[in-house]
Amino acid sequence: MASSDVAVHSDDDGGGGGGGGGGGGYANKCLEISEFSVAATNRELVNLENAAVNIDNSTDVIIGPVTQFNVNGNVTIYQNKDGLPVGVRPQLEEEPAEAACPADLKAQSPPDKPQKQEDTNYLNRRRFTVKLYITIAGVLFVLLTTLTVLLLTVLKHQPHAPVPGVPAPANTSIPSDFGRINLFPKAVWNGRPAASPVPMPTPVDVVVIKHTAGGTCRDFASCAKKMQDLQSQDFNRNLPDIYCSFAVGGDGNVYEGRGWDARPQELDNAIDVVMMGNFVADEFTPAMANATRALLQYGVRINKLTKDYRVINHNQTANVMSPGKNVVKEVVTWPHYDGTNYMGIPLMIAKHSPPVPK
Repeated sequence: MASSDVAVHSDDDGGGGGGGGGGGGYANKCLEISEFSVAATNRELVNLENAAVNIDNSTDVIIGPVTQFNVNGNVTIYQNKDGLPVGVRPQLEEEPAEAACPADLKAQSPPDKPQKQEDTNYLNRRRFTVKLYITIAGVLFVLLTTLTVLLLTVLKHQPHAPVPGVPAPANTSIPSDFGRINLFPKAVWNGRPAASPVPMPTPVDVVVIKHTAGGTCRDFASCAKKMQDLQSQDFNRNLPDIYCSFAVGGDGNVYEGRGWDARPQELDNAIDVVMMGNFVADEFTPAMANATRALLQYGVRINKLTKDYRVINHNQTANVMSPGKNVVKEVVTWPHYDGTNYMGIPLMIAKHSPPVPK
């Protein structure tokens, strides 16, 4: 600024100045005397180092090491550029962008830190929400799985009694030492008549216990439907009727198949009683066992079975898993059980022969 000429003019006679400190102490005020881009007001700080200054109508002004001065009144600052005085423009906003103070530009820029902090908080909330949803879903899954297992366990070990409210004709209920059970004829479960039944003389002295190896049933409606399906399958195999003499459902009732007087499909002079279910895994309930024994007792009473009839399991006559281990362990405790191995021996001949050891 050594080449600049500066004129300071005061419109007020009363003024004074004072100062202190060095000229370098006010560099942070961003006041550029070489351009005089800002109009000086009362007590404005002006750095006049290496400048020629003319002061009119002012007193108590010190020129020297002290560069701070105060003027009471209106102050106008002129710059001599190329020998011509140029008035300072009063509009700060009209100044070029480069005249702005770096500190002011920094203040005008929106701060980045609050925005980054807000983004971080949002992401943290999102992560917490996702973790919360995953935790809730996991807890619900564990609860549903536990309830399902408990329900299946209770149903598996619950005794299955005949479903109340099922209408039963008077002639379907039979008394026995094992309680009254229902013996439902074909007409009750909507079975079709046999195509060509083969008569069988009675009484017979052999009863073979089997299972269907399919699904079980727990009430009259499902057991009746299962009997209809079994009969339809046998008709499709060109059999004259459902293959068994009787079937016992999981509801504790007996369902008539071919009955007492028609020969079953796989036997010549015996009846077979089939348990509906797969008793390698299914539970052979007390209700099913009592229904089977009541049926056999009823057969003796009406002279369809001999008093000394024998009960054998299907796997004693052929290499099969029927009637399933859960039925076998019950049947072997019955008084009429015969443990003879009849594989390869016709039952008609075997009944007149000594028992064959296992």
